Amino acid sequence: MAATTTQLLPSARSLKNTTSPAELSNLVPFDDLVASKAVYDQRTTPDGLINVFGAKSYLMLDWVKEWWSKEQDDFEVDNTLPYGNRFGSDVLKQSLANIFNGNFQSKVPVKSEEIIITCGTTPLINLLGYTLFESGDAVMMPCPNFSGFQANMEIRNDVELVKVPTDSDPQIEDQFAASSSDAFISAFDRAYNSYVQEGGKIKAVLTSNPNNPSGRCYSRETLKKLIAWCTEKKIHFISDEIYGLSSFASEGMDTFTRVLSLVEEDSEEMKLGNIHAFWGASKDLGMGGLRAGFFVTRNRQLLKVLTPLQWYVIPTHFTVVFLERFLSSSRFNEYVTTFRARLEEGYKRVTSALREKNIPFHPSNSGLYIWLDLSQWSKYFEGGLKTEKVDDGEVKQSKQVKLLRWIVEEGGVYFPTGEEFHSNLDGHYRFVYTADISTSVVLVDRLRKCLDKLEKEKKSVF
Repeated sequence: MAATTTQLLPSARSLKNTTSPAELSNLVPFDDLVASKAVYDQRTTPDGLINVFGAKSYLMLDWVKEWWSKEQDDFEVDNTLPYGNRFGSDVLKQSLANIFNGNFQSKVPVKSEEIIITCGTTPLINLLGYTLFESGDAVMMPCPNFSGFQANMEIRNDVELVKVPTDSDPQIEDQFAASSSDAFISAFDRAYNSYVQEGGKIKAVLTSNPNNPSGRCYSRETLKKLIAWCTEKKIHFISDEIYGLSSFASEGMDTFTRVLSLVEEDSEEMKLGNIHAFWGASKDLGMGGLRAGFFVTRNRQLLKVLTPLQWYVIPTHFTVVFLERFLSSSRFNEYVTTFRARLEEGYKRVTSALREKNIPFHPSNSGLYIWLDLSQWSKYFEGGLKTEKVDDGEVKQSKQVKLLRWIVEEGGVYFPTGEEFHSNLDGHYRFVYTADISTSVVLVDRLRKCLDKLEKEKKSVF
């Protein structure tokens, strides 16, 4: 009888990457359920699943296609196939500097040599986790916040996330408003002191602004105070601004303020080099397939170590050449203006449908999504606020996860729970409406019908 051979295992650190962000957060993956359903198509599969889990925008594909039809005649594709400059290109960096200084209004002009170009923002975040932190360090972030930070920081780089519950703190009326800025900073103070007193070492604050998933922007006053707070603590402040151009004016809400627009020439922040920001092509430009991320820092020592590490995150030469043309085009500002108008128009159309169907949501003016509040329907399910693992390893689902399963099975709609974004609010979900506005309106109608069905079938329990 032949001897049984046990396959050799990969490294222990690599095995950590088999833990999905959902498992790390004790969430219950929906992959099998979603994969078992046909995908919605208005003509061929009108009863299929409407999946708006990912933050995608197709609002400007026709505009880009029309722009490209006039550019491609003298575009020599054979010049994009060989290796390019692994640092990007001087032309692209200068185009990006022009955008950061113009559209993003940096107070101290950004220089091209202060920009790092990578093959997407996810590799960029991973690179920052490697270069800014030691194993065991910690990063603070307000909640809710982008779920991808957890995978890049905790799994890949052994950097702990200290989640500040700014969405549920009773002392904070509105974490994005200037009127709550002092209470917002106080929440960070309490979380910082508690963690440090237990022996932890906090090295940075990480925000998404505009916020993902709420679609709100932090006020200018809040950002200024958070910058000052980080500088006082001598820690880094990293601002994820990937939705920086996805913002429109709305009464009573702040529009986007770029963090670099608040840093003065001779400030302590400039001397310390602790303020950093990044942007990318996937959200504002709707070009996720190009895989391009852009990082800005004035920290010379950080730039020195990031430069050789770009070898591991090289953008394709095609991406570089394409973006050189697009970002330096005389029509780029026309793109931004048109995109914002379409974004606002789509938001108004979808939120009008939500109001008509009496589905609660939080008003917003940024990002590609709407923050739904379905907490009045989570009461029909048993469970706590968060999904957790009990002593025997069994997963105890939260009420909002159980509600989502109902919505997927009965309504044919799939979007992420607030748990994915570390929210402390019950029954919240991120609804990305920008893939197709008409489909999003269909989603609203489906959601209302399945919630009505839930009320009818479950109300006898209460």
